[in-house]
Amino acid sequence: MSKTVSKCASNATSRRNSFSWIFTCYLLIACSPVGFGCRSTKNEFYPEADKSHNDDLISLVSELWELDGAQIRPGTDYKLNLQGKLEKRIQGDKAKDRLFTSVKWSTIRRAPTVSEFLKLLDNYEPVVGISEELTIEKQLEVDAFLDAVIKTPVMRRTHQFLVDRGLSKHDLEQFKQQLFSIWFEPYKRRRSRDSSAFEHVFVGEQGYNQLLGLHNWIQFAEQEAQNKIDYQGYYATCGTPGGLATVSFRLPSGLVKPRTSFPIGTTPAFEMALYTATFLTSDQRPQSVRLGPCTVTVQCHSLRNTKKMGTCYLQLPGVETKLPGTGEDETD
Repeated sequence: MSKTVSKCASNATSRRNSFSWIFTCYLLIACSPVGFGCRSTKNEFYPEADKSHNDDLISLVSELWELDGAQIRPGTDYKLNLQGKLEKRIQGDKAKDRLFTSVKWSTIRRAPTVSEFLKLLDNYEPVVGISEELTIEKQLEVDAFLDAVIKTPVMRRTHQFLVDRGLSKHDLEQFKQQLFSIWFEPYKRRRSRDSSAFEHVFVGEQGYNQLLGLHNWIQFAEQEAQNKIDYQGYYATCGTPGGLATVSFRLPSGLVKPRTSFPIGTTPAFEMALYTATFLTSDQRPQSVRLGPCTVTVQCHSLRNTKKMGTCYLQLPGVETKLPGTGEDETD
């Protein structure tokens, strides 16, 4: 370890009494280009999945869906215009207008965790391979978001579910640390500290000639409102109106995301709870669950050669997601 890194790490460690473990961890990561100080000491955040727990996931997800319901109202707080339906292997623009024709941001921001979530969306470098800039301001926003998340009924229920199965600690502060480690601790996708599970799943990333992640409706609507996303049409929906959707979009640069799926009208806390529980129980196997009237598959993958979450996303029935000849999942 260099003298500079050693001094930085020492200063960060000496502040443990002033900051939470999460904040100190973040400072330690910022000290070193290889993320010194956090990852190797917290393997308890990634317990081995017990396959006997997977049947219980169906009941949990249905319960979470009910707990989260009616906080953001379809047709009132947002309105959709699905337009043209895309065929399995035919790509092209089947939608001349936006997917979200109306979004009442002032109302939606009042839903649990949404205002804290929105503050995180501009914190990330979108291009994979460019290391993230870690700042105290960004970490304060992450801390505030996680504080809001663990207070919600959906995440409290998820926490109890995980505790009962030996997949999380009972202490809420330790659970918050676990959520930080799973979702926000930076890791290497192509270069040191260039990605995280939160950035991939909720914000989206740009790889070499491809778009990665972005499985969140709020980020989609926010980017669309800024003309940073051009909606191309939908492959499938379930629920009324919208509910769940698999759609295609492109960026002004021309990069296309052939498919991405997300629930519409849910809170960020619900989606984080859904994917956290699935990731810790599924052993990377696809899980069939019910979201209201819809049966969908939740798929989570670890980052290659690690225990870190690489991605989690939904798959709607009847939507082909594999690229011909490669087996790669273009929803990922």
